[in-house]
Amino acid sequence: MTILRSLGFGSALLFSAGGLSPAVHAQAVDESALEALDRQTPAVVPNVAEPAGAVELRAAMRRISFNPSDADALADAGNASLLLGDANAALNFFTRANAIRPNNSRIVSGLAIATVRTENPFEALRLFDDAVRLGANERSIAADRALAFDLLGNFGRAQQDYQLARTAASSDDIIIRQAVSLSLAGQKEQADAMLVPLLQRNSPTAWRARAFMLAARGDLRESNKVAQGFMDAASAQKMERFFRLMPNLTGAQQAAAIHLGHFPTSQSVGRDSEQVRRVAATAQQPAVAPNQNRLIPSGAPLGTKPTAARDAKSEAKPQSKPDRKTQERTEVQAAVPTTPRPDPVVAKVDLAATVAGTTPTAQEPVSLAAATPPQPAPAKIIAAPTAVPASTASAGFSLDAIVGAIEIPESEQRPSEVPVDLKKLKPVTPKAAADASKAAKIDPKAAAKAKLEAANPARIWVQIATGEASGLGFDYRKLTKNNPILFKAQKPWTSPWGKTARLLVGPFPDVKAAKKWEGEFKKAGGDAFMWKSEIGVPVNALNVK
Repeated sequence: MTILRSLGFGSALLFSAGGLSPAVHAQAVDESALEALDRQTPAVVPNVAEPAGAVELRAAMRRISFNPSDADALADAGNASLLLGDANAALNFFTRANAIRPNNSRIVSGLAIATVRTENPFEALRLFDDAVRLGANERSIAADRALAFDLLGNFGRAQQDYQLARTAASSDDIIIRQAVSLSLAGQKEQADAMLVPLLQRNSPTAWRARAFMLAARGDLRESNKVAQGFMDAASAQKMERFFRLMPNLTGAQQAAAIHLGHFPTSQSVGRDSEQVRRVAATAQQPAVAPNQNRLIPSGAPLGTKPTAARDAKSEAKPQSKPDRKTQERTEVQAAVPTTPRPDPVVAKVDLAATVAGTTPTAQEPVSLAAATPPQPAPAKIIAAPTAVPASTASAGFSLDAIVGAIEIPESEQRPSEVPVDLKKLKPVTPKAAADASKAAKIDPKAAAKAKLEAANPARIWVQIATGEASGLGFDYRKLTKNNPILFKAQKPWTSPWGKTARLLVGPFPDVKAAKKWEGEFKKAGGDAFMWKSEIGVPVNALNVK
């Protein structure tokens, strides 16, 4: 599977554990409204403020630095990483937390969400089922479980979970994700009707979704027009080949492309993997009915973090004869292989951002069985709860910058003093000295690596722009012309970033100094954020004429 880095199109669909706005009935779409919206040029306002989850991650990492076995801190770091769009980091945190505290519904829920975000719907569905069995609130995980079914091409089953998710909270992002799922299922009128209010508010995420939905339907002309409203001509032209690819993909591949930004290799276009085909052959597609509320449970939609007592109780609960629902879940697990797929060789499109993992509460599990089509149920309008604001990770976000920004008091950094008994120290023998001298011989590759690292130590910068390396000099001259005093003591630097480059100023002596300059630059109307370069990462001076 090929994963493409962002080509200026911005991040893709944002995920949230929230729900949906009121149910959309099979209403006629105002075609004139859509046509008027499509004639507009979408305006995108860049968001470079500190992304949601950054503060939470710093706090969690601080706790982990004091106690690496703190399962709660690891889970909090995992949830913060999901908010920041780093599913791989979240998967690492939740895996460590699960090893320390197994059979915890909150941790298993987070592990399932991180697993589906790394495009492993098979293992994710097994973990979602485990989380429900351990007492997780289904409504808090339904949005991401719907994503798992979308990635399997089971859009009818995904719609049931999108309906369930909207009973927890309301989120534009879940509306967009459900609209995408409906569109891929062939329900384009309902999908378009869902997006109209967001397009009227000029939501960048909704416009991105519409571009890919149109491409999947084969309307390449309109999808390109929407893309041109977000990007420069060169980037829009690069995106055109991905739009052309969309109609040739299977439903599961289209879902992965839109939701996660993952495109298949040229050899796999239009051909699902063996695992997906096997699941599709054993599970029927429920009818797509976005208005049905068959799976909406009763009770409080959200709750507090489960206590240790509750977890201990669920762990100590004796095994009883499985009921009918448990048997149905077992049948689905048998039909869905649980072995994680090997990581594909890929090149990435940053079309995805993420969702906060909400804290679940215990409630009766609802079966995951997808083989039995649902019986039609009367539709009813559900009032939209208070909206949950969605946050997009700003461009160029780096976990290293977050961790590097953790400030620990000097008193806490001071190592404890351990007395050494000099009488117990053994003198170095001539043989040991000779061995040490022999071991000191450095091989050429190690020497080259050491030279690179010596020339590029870890440093703290402020990133003020990104783009083609050849054009950053022009950008820097323009910025300095507008703020000559602010840039008087600064020099421009660049660092490779995928196919583009970062424009930096610095280096700064510490985080506090970098943050101070960043704040002054923002007050002057600029956009920037602190960035820490790792050891060995090349940062080169920019020659500005």
